[in-house]
Amino acid sequence: MLPTRSSRRKRFAKLLLVLVGFLFGAIIAEAALRAVGYTYPDFYQRDNVVGVSLRPDARGWYRREGEAYVRVNSDGLRDFEHSIAKPANTFRIAVVGDSYCEALSVDVNQAFWSVMKGDLEHCSAFAGRQVEVINFGVSGYGTAQELLTLHEKVLKYSPDLVLLAMTTNNDITDNSRALKKTDEVPYFVYRGDFLRADRDGVRGTFLHSERVDLDLSLGASLPVSSTKNLAREGMPNLKGSIEAGPALDVLLWALPDDRMKLELRVPVRAGMSIESSPRYTGLQLFPHLNLDVADPAGFAGWNLGLLAGPLFSDARHNRYFYEVDPAFATPTRPAYQPGGGYAGLVFLTGISKRFPKFWVGAFARYDTLQGAVFEDSPLVRAKHYAGGGIAISWILGESSERVPVNEYGGRPR
Repeated sequence: MLPTRSSRRKRFAKLLLVLVGFLFGAIIAEAALRAVGYTYPDFYQRDNVVGVSLRPDARGWYRREGEAYVRVNSDGLRDFEHSIAKPANTFRIAVVGDSYCEALSVDVNQAFWSVMKGDLEHCSAFAGRQVEVINFGVSGYGTAQELLTLHEKVLKYSPDLVLLAMTTNNDITDNSRALKKTDEVPYFVYRGDFLRADRDGVRGTFLHSERVDLDLSLGASLPVSSTKNLAREGMPNLKGSIEAGPALDVLLWALPDDRMKLELRVPVRAGMSIESSPRYTGLQLFPHLNLDVADPAGFAGWNLGLLAGPLFSDARHNRYFYEVDPAFATPTRPAYQPGGGYAGLVFLTGISKRFPKFWVGAFARYDTLQGAVFEDSPLVRAKHYAGGGIAISWILGESSERVPVNEYGGRPR
């Protein structure tokens, strides 16, 4: 027998009453906990440089080991507010370390660095000067994170003295991925002074600074079979080539956390054909703007890239790809010899994300040869090209120590 409309209404009313009861009970419980001062705050946040850091302006009771009311200042330090500019006639001390410095389990005035400040103010060596101690400690930090903290936060305060609080029982193991057993924090791994291979490609580094890199970049082009290409039918097969040359990379603008940055990249490459008697295939210049956006539209872990710029190539390069020798001319394919110069525009966008065991990515590309010096070549069948693709790669294995790179790509800053 099917339930009547009135019975369904009664069931719905009972269910609604139960839900309202749960909601009302949750509100009462929340109010009661707030009234007695019970909180369970999250003091930490993900950090793109050091893995994890204290959340600026976080506050609440900490009760895991001891009990203390914790306030994190506006710069993400478990300390009082401090001005970036050092006050006159002040000796400023920076303390860097882990949970022993962070000291969430005790009142801020009982932390060792706070007690140290009071003791030093009565020391004759500092007679006539103020002593200021700033705490940069964060629970779980190893010396790799502490070194990064030194560069990212400490030095801007212009300390006169930096104290490293070393914890011998775990600070050493915190610097090894095999012992730490997490990929959520950075590690320092030795790599060659010149040749490097990472997710940005294979390159050699001639010059590295905060805003400018000069690298050796490598590339390649695939061979083309004339039997499978109607435009080249009857012509010799086009051999594949390898390309190498310097690449200038200039950082034009970036957000402080590198979540968005704009770079000017200028690679210049010379090519060589891959065959028993290699031939020089010419030069190509590709100055372009590159915009990298991390976590676009709030999608955590995704990386969006936008690239646009013109291509320029010399006459030898253009002849290698677009020349029609008189010996291979036909009524529909006249002889043609291009010069050097403008070679088209490239627009490229891509998005990707790395997961623990696989990587996914997609791209879209548009090329136009309108106005290119070789656009009249009979081998050019289309002056506009659009394409795209989706890729998935599975990580079957990896080394126990990986070279650390900037999470959002490009040079570490």
